[in-house]
Amino acid sequence: MTEQALPDLETRAELAKLSALLDLSEDQLTGLRGSGAANIRRLRRRILQSAFEDRRDRFARLERLTRLLPKAMLARLAESAFGPLLSGRLVGEMNAIRAFKIAKRLPPGFLADTAMHVDPDKVRPIIRRLPAELIRDAALILVERKDYITLGRFADALSAPAIRAVVAAVDDDAVLLHIAFYMEEKAQLSRILRMIDNDRVARIMRAGTEQNLWPEALSVIDNVDDDLRGRLANIMAEQDEATLNGLVGVAHAQNLWGPVLRGMARMNPKYHRKIVNLPAVRDETVLGDLVNTAYREGLLEAALPLARPMRREWQRVVAHAALAQGPEVAEAAMWAAHNADQWDVAIDLFEYTDDAERDMIARLPIAANKHVLESLIATAARTGRLGLLLDFVERMETAGQRSAAQISLANDGDLLESILDAARDTGGWAAVAVALSSVEADDLGQAGEVYRRQSADDQAAFQAAARDRGVWDQLAPALEGTAA
Repeated sequence: MTEQALPDLETRAELAKLSALLDLSEDQLTGLRGSGAANIRRLRRRILQSAFEDRRDRFARLERLTRLLPKAMLARLAESAFGPLLSGRLVGEMNAIRAFKIAKRLPPGFLADTAMHVDPDKVRPIIRRLPAELIRDAALILVERKDYITLGRFADALSAPAIRAVVAAVDDDAVLLHIAFYMEEKAQLSRILRMIDNDRVARIMRAGTEQNLWPEALSVIDNVDDDLRGRLANIMAEQDEATLNGLVGVAHAQNLWGPVLRGMARMNPKYHRKIVNLPAVRDETVLGDLVNTAYREGLLEAALPLARPMRREWQRVVAHAALAQGPEVAEAAMWAAHNADQWDVAIDLFEYTDDAERDMIARLPIAANKHVLESLIATAARTGRLGLLLDFVERMETAGQRSAAQISLANDGDLLESILDAARDTGGWAAVAVALSSVEADDLGQAGEVYRRQSADDQAAFQAAARDRGVWDQLAPALEGTAA
């Protein structure tokens, strides 16, 4: 089998459920790995529906005959004559109240045997009515068999007392992670977790770190309400460095950066510095994988702020790793910086780029977008980074340079004054001259007023750079005030 990226968590859970249903190994279902969780779920449910519809009319007729028998007798017949398979098919045809009155007379072991043969959608109303103690005892039998998939099929149908009874009875916190991973209706996971006390929730999540069950733990974090996601992510972040380095390794090896990033987006920011500076993170391959996942899953806006608390040497690695993914990812990252108002972080990372990387960024389509440039230049001015931005402007295509120059001339040229100050400090006169040369001469009046206020030394430096770039003759009339 050729190596390929592992599917996402939901797809893995669905493959395991389909494997159990068909009594096939997951290796035999390799061809479905790229189909996605939703498609595999639809396939599994169609197979189940077809199985339950098979000869349903006969089971319906048999169920009508059973109405003539007392409920206590039916409970005895279910155990001694019908067996789990036939009983499971019959209960799906029964009135919920009648089925409940029969089921509550059955021993836990028989209910556990029958669970895999019933249609979950039809028996949910029955399960909600069963005594919590009976549900608990049947669940413990399934736990002993490690039948977490069957437990997951019915977990969301349990009443609150039954949930509390099962959780209290199951000592192994990892078991509860397994059940949550295979839950049929993950939307109910938040409701269930809110019924469990905080200490036990913390123990359950720690089981994921201590027993190498990161996928199960991350699946729980990824499928709960935002407030719970933040709380659970904080529990994970409190683990020691060795444990968190293990998480990085698993996330990289098993394609789990999406759940990690979504968890960190809701995590208390005080933990960000600890996580983004882990030794395992300082790897260009790991960071490239993280950036690619963030791009594919629309998480760049959530990922970009995580670079802020990184150590400088870590920022250098992430800058190279991100740009190594190519122009399409770089363009998306720039848009993420703009949309999330995170230009300060982007400028920090730009500082570590090499000439080839800067050339690529400066030639991206977004670099010519005037609204984007306004925000970028304003941030650079506010943070004292205009000198760095001049290097970016000098590498731009003409359209981008023209937009940058027009922005600098707004508001009576105040921004151009600051840009010329930065040029003096960094020797970026050429970038200013080339950008101004892209503007129509009739629009350079404001530039001339600003230029003439500069010292003689600054004017001379600017003129020398403009001559070197072959644009002084074009600029001189407007800047020196000699234009007709």
